[in-house]
Amino acid sequence: MRLGALEKAVLSTLCEKGTCARGCIEKCLRASYLLAGESFPRRSFPVVLKRLKRKGLIQMHTLFPRPVDPNEIGNIFSLTEEGVKIAEKLPKPEEIIWEATVKRKTKKAKKEMLQQVYEIAKQAIEKQGYITASQIKQTAWEKYGSKYRNRKEFEKIWSEDRIGRILRKLEFKSIKTVKGRKFWGELPLKLTPKDNFSPSSPHFSLNF
Repeated sequence: MRLGALEKAVLSTLCEKGTCARGCIEKCLRASYLLAGESFPRRSFPVVLKRLKRKGLIQMHTLFPRPVDPNEIGNIFSLTEEGVKIAEKLPKPEEIIWEATVKRKTKKAKKEMLQQVYEIAKQAIEKQGYITASQIKQTAWEKYGSKYRNRKEFEKIWSEDRIGRILRKLEFKSIKTVKGRKFWGELPLKLTPKDNFSPSSPHFSLNF
């Protein structure tokens, strides 16, 4: 069964806390999102509760003799038998949210890298006639480093191997290799950012 990060986090929270009120679940999840540096998806939360109930993974209880509204803070939730089986295999809520946040940021960073590498390489080659992956990485750190938590996180995305693969994908040509270090010095003949950095482009891909 496919589950989103918030769905998994709800199940994991109920597995940790046992039967608890909607407000309690929300409070725990807010803390997990805060640790990940993210905003709690307030609007999605009640939708997720309904979805989990529909999937038969959680059940809802009420102390009042009237129809149960999942949006009410006082409603109480617990895992079903099937929900317990799934929740017991899940990481802690904060780990689920953190992993989802890292994946989202990594995907976004990789997507932006195509345009960023192209612009850095093009400007350098037009100015000095060549560029290396190492120089691109250093320039990228100076220009975009503030978007990352630290240099280590930056290095995971902006590795020289990945930069080299992007340059080949963008059809830059190497002019020489010195002790395993490639010098890129020929601009693509047909590639332009306007035409080739959209999801429908054959050059657009996160597989690098």
